[in-house]
Amino acid sequence: MNISIFTEAYGCGEVLKDCLTSFYKYHDYKVHIYGTQADFDELGEIKNHPNNIFVDLGDDHNIKNVYNEGHWKTAYIFAKHIKNNNEQSHIIHFDSDIIFFDDCITPVQEQFEDGFDLVGPRRCYKYNRNNIDNIRHQRDVVQTYFFGVNNNELLNLEFSQLVSMCRGVKSVTSDIPLDFFDPVSYYILHNNKKVFFLDDIDYGGLNEFGGKNKFLGEK
Repeated sequence: MNISIFTEAYGCGEVLKDCLTSFYKYHDYKVHIYGTQADFDELGEIKNHPNNIFVDLGDDHNIKNVYNEGHWKTAYIFAKHIKNNNEQSHIIHFDSDIIFFDDCITPVQEQFEDGFDLVGPRRCYKYNRNNIDNIRHQRDVVQTYFFGVNNNELLNLEFSQLVSMCRGVKSVTSDIPLDFFDPVSYYILHNNKKVFFLDDIDYGGLNEFGGKNKFLGEK
């Protein structure tokens, strides 16, 4: 199975340094890192790791123009990676501010092999913590600080449409999005695909009743 892993250094290279150090302690995978040369320089010694694949956005005027516009920057990077990796069947993303304490990629890959198309910590809709009543009937989806997705389901979307869906401001289904990437998740689920929720004890996030047992990384 082809898997492409990515994260962001754009504006947070110093934060990503500790994340990557912990990731490579337990994993031997290539990681696409989106940012600028200045961001990459903040990574310190981990910048020289042979598994780093730097994607320099320094000359990308699209991302410069929207740097301060909410989730647009991150959504642009998500869409860019999805569209640029049409030869990889599955994608895994992790945020720059998480710390790894074990192998987290293999369990996601195993769920892909078992036929799941969306794998990650739970984002509760029925028991949403925002207390929004008109979305409680919708299926739970996944949070995006660490998750995987079947890329094949997304390649037919136009780039601008995919950016808006990643950002959470445009949906092609009747579902009301609660947060970032949720329209993409619902698009996948409405195509009769399957979601697997990672255990909240091991991966942080929320349980099926909207409760939080522990924070990600706590021991």
